[in-house]
Amino acid sequence: MKGQDIRFVEDNIIMGRKFCNKLWNAARFVLLQISPKDSDLSEPTKKANLNIKKLTVADKKILKAADKTIKSVNKDLENFQFGKAARTIYDFFWHDFCDKYIEISKKQMSNSKSEKENTEKILFYVLLTSLKLLHPFMPFITEEIYQKLPLKNKKMLIIENWP
Repeated sequence: MKGQDIRFVEDNIIMGRKFCNKLWNAARFVLLQISPKDSDLSEPTKKANLNIKKLTVADKKILKAADKTIKSVNKDLENFQFGKAARTIYDFFWHDFCDKYIEISKKQMSNSKSEKENTEKILFYVLLTSLKLLHPFMPFITEEIYQKLPLKNKKMLIIENWP
């Protein structure tokens, strides 16, 4: 059977390590931003308790990108295109969430109370959604982070509802 060999490239190992570090640090940042009153959160949905009128352009952009990513990853997984699905969630998490939204959220957290609350909820929603999407590819680190989230009625991530 020709074509079954996989070329080992050390750069891919290094890239994976850096992504795990990025995921861990983003989760730590989000957990530090959640107000003490928000501990023991029920599982957030995108529009749960958001002040829709106070959404910033960045908020709307990340929510739209998250929706697009969910649809794309689900479609790719259904069609057994695992590499494409992994790349989609990687690009979303690294570039859209970490590079753009988390940086913008640092400024938004110092603004009005409603904007801060919206930002906290969106950060938590996007992190949780990303963990669910990444779980088939990175089960151990996503499960470890998930167990640190202050959710009510938490189960194991592998048996949670899919986004």
